Amino acid sequence: MWEPIPDCRCVNGVRTREGGLVDDEAAVIARVRAGEPEAYAGLVRAHTAVALGAAVACGAGAAAEDVVRQAFFKAYRSLGRFEEGSAFRPWLLRIVVNETRNTVRSAGRQGPRTC
Repeated sequence: MWEPIPDCRCVNGVRTREGGLVDDEAAVIARVRAGEPEAYAGLVRAHTAVALGAAVACGAGAAAEDVVRQAFFKAYRSLGRFEEGSAFRPWLLRIVVNETRNTVRSAGRQGPRTC
């Protein structure tokens, strides 16, 4: 019989604990790989806050939301290369850091903008 897990919530079939951790990331990733892209939304919700924090800490500034959006998109497209059994969060944060670096570098090349 199913029993609720304390301090958990279920959104679109993805159980998350307080603090945004997904109970079974491997199962969610398997669902996405099997053609259920809506399951990815649970991973996005669970990791958005930490991804935004990382982007800001790495210098993304006002572009942090765009950086995180792009990082989640790149992670989604790359799920086929994600190593089974690995933790999703460090992998995603590496993508966020790389995307932030690319964004900051690109902004530096463009120089200051005027309206």
